[in-house]
Formats: sequence, structure tokens, C-alpha cells
Amino acid sequence: STEDARGWRGMDLDWGKGSVKMHTADAVYKAALAQKLQEKGYRIEKTKDGFEIVGITKEMRDGQSARHKQIDVAITEAGQTKESMTTAQKHAISKSTRAEKRQVTKNELRSTWQGICQNMGLIRENIKNTENTTTYVPVTGAEAISVAIAHLSERQRVWDKDQLILEALKYGVGSVDIHDIQKAISIHPDLISKGNGKYT
Repeated sequence: STEDARGWRGMDLDWGKGSVKMHTADAVYKAALAQKLQEKGYRIEKTKDGFEIVGITKEMRDGQSARHKQIDVAITEAGQTKESMTTAQKHAISKSTRAEKRQVTKNELRSTWQGICQNMGLIRENIKNTENTTTYVPVTGAEAISVAIAHLSERQRVWDKDQLILEALKYGVGSVDIHDIQKAISIHPDLISKGNGKYT
């Protein structure tokens, strides 16, 4: 949010190439994580922003976020709702409820997380044995690139390699990783390199 002559208001910032690189790095991480989880016996379900582990409910995910609960309580105590608050008010509540950071060891964190998970019934064996009600169809790198091309070509004729990678990884999460996508880009018959990391 920003303040000008009209007061406080929300603004969308376009970080351009930096934003694409940030989202691409996130997609690379999520793709690798999804594959490793599947190798360890977990099932995944694709979502708009990546994936979720089958068997972990929204209530369980929300239950893990003590910080969000703390903010929600502060909003309620202020007699507000998230919808009625301005961005500046949300920021102020977030800042006022933030505790001072302290050094915590990995063992302390692991112990805390394991206790929270056990209290919620979030046990590894139960999650691994959850029946998958969705049909997960693996895709190839070439298929993921084809979908990325179709998606990107709706809005523009030339794309950065990072844009191609981002869209392909989002589509193929759980099936492909960065190496699959880079290989598919290098041999895909519908892609023409324009140089400087640009494709059409």
C-alpha cells in the first residue's frame, strides 16, 4: 500500500522480469519437492499455485499457522474483519502482533512441529495411506512445453525462457522437473529461439 494526496490505497507493483524469475524459482522448487514427496510415497494433487499433499485437509494446513490465528484474533478484537480493513490497517495489525525473533535450533523446531502434527492427527503413515480420489495423469516435458506455448501465445508472440519454464512447471508439477523442461525446450519443434533467452 502507499499514501498519496487521496490517502492510503493498495497498489499492484509490476516487478517485470524480476517477478518472473522469482515465480520461476518458486516453480522449480515446487516441482522438485513434488517429485521427492511422490518418491517417498505421498500422493499429490495439483492446485492453481502448485500442489497439495493428498490427505492433508485445509483445516490441518490452517491449524499449522499459529501466526495467521494470532492475526485473526487481533482483527476480531479490533472489531474488524479482513474484508472491512484497509491494507494499511492489516499491515499495522500484522506488525503489532509480530513477536521478536529468537534463535531456535532445528531440533527444537522439529520437536514443536511433530507435537503439533500429532495433536491434529497429521501422522505420516495416515497421509501416505490416504486414498487418492483424483485422477493424476503424468505429463512429459514436451506436453508441458506445448501447454505453456498455448497459454503464453494467447497474450504475446515472444516470451522469455523463464516464462516458458514457469508455465511448463506449473502445468507439469509432480511429473516434470527443471531438467525435463530445459531438455524439452531445446528440442521442441514449435519453438524458435530469437536469441538472448527469447522464444517464439
